[in-house]
Amino acid sequence: MPESNSAKPRVAVIGLGSMGFGMATSLRRAGFAVTGCDVSADAVKRFEADGGGGASTPAEAAKGAAIVVSVVVNAAQTETILFGKDGVAELIELGRHGVERGPGFGESGSAARCQNGQFALRRALRAA
Repeated sequence: MPESNSAKPRVAVIGLGSMGFGMATSLRRAGFAVTGCDVSADAVKRFEADGGGGASTPAEAAKGAAIVVSVVVNAAQTETILFGKDGVAELIELGRHGVERGPGFGESGSAARCQNGQFALRRALRAA
């Protein structure tokens, strides 16, 4: 039997395609409170019908979430999720929230660390 949602962090899953929907559903079934977001309203409705929460923007999905999981196709989409209109960057408290990137990032570990550093720098500069 899964633990209650109150014992686990809230999770936002941005991108409810084949992989993202499976991840979001697995997290929800494991007892996490999950809110999903996708450019396709039908994908969000499907997730809601399966018992998850739905959001129309990444920022709406990430509000109140301790973990943000981005499961999109490429870096450009991740850029939009983070820094575009209704992006999540302003909601993320550095050192507290996690942003996981999905399969669109085929980079080596050093490239991923570099991008994580760039995110932190951009976020800090926006806050200044």
